[in-house]
Amino acid sequence: MLIIIVIPIIIVIAIVPFMMFMMFMMFVVFMFFMMLIMVFIVMITIRAIMFMPTVTMIMNPVIKRLVTC
Repeated sequence: MLIIIVIPIIIVIAIVPFMMFMMFMMFVVFMFFMMLIMVFIVMITIRAIMFMPTVTMIMNPVIKRLVTC
């Protein structure tokens, strides 16, 4: 009877921190990818502004619209 009670408790105690750790890792990876995407977008915009005035002229209304929103 005691084993039947103890084993599920041990399993829960083992799984819950593991699940929390997995959730945390997923969150960290997600945040990391979000940061990478943001940096990538910023790099592209800077490069476009620096090297391609025509592209910036085309993108300018779009950027203004994004900023105003």
